[in-house]
Amino acid sequence: MFTLKKTFSILSLGALLLVACSPEDGDTGPAGPVGPEGALGPAGQDGTIGRDGVDGLDGKAAVAYTYNISSADWNSVSNGGLNSIEDTIQVPQITQNIYNGGALLVYMKENSSDPSWQPLPYQNYIVYNNGTANVFSIRTYQASFSVGALNIRSFINSNISLTTNAGIVVKLVIVPPAAKIADFDPKSYEEVKMVYGIED
Repeated sequence: MFTLKKTFSILSLGALLLVACSPEDGDTGPAGPVGPEGALGPAGQDGTIGRDGVDGLDGKAAVAYTYNISSADWNSVSNGGLNSIEDTIQVPQITQNIYNGGALLVYMKENSSDPSWQPLPYQNYIVYNNGTANVFSIRTYQASFSVGALNIRSFINSNISLTTNAGIVVKLVIVPPAAKIADFDPKSYEEVKMVYGIED
């Protein structure tokens, strides 16, 4: 029995010595060297190339068109009791966009030899013989528009029967909305031509 106790005591003492003598944790060591670079992964697929956009239309500056209205082109119409004649010219360049936001300017010459273009509305003085006497009257020319058309009307301020008229020359200037100059109040065709760079 003495031997068993002794043996047990020796073992316990050895265990205490081992625990008591275990070293403390030391400082963290330096980082190890960087490992070799791994193999490249597979290449990704290229994305689909997008479609080219549709090119926009080039913007256009103001343009001018000239029309000859002959004496045979006029048609007699009623105009609030006044004797009037008119002619409608088909102008496909007057689009809805132009009609809504652009500018439409009309000028005329009573004959091609006139030195300058007169803006419409335009008035001139005429002497008309009614069969018994010469009558002094004022003839008025005016323009109106619709999509695709220009209407020219002429009337006089008396009860003279106006069924025909000499031919005239008409100049129509079309200014697209993008080219329209705000607050520009043209006084003559020459001024419009210069400001908008119109080439006849």
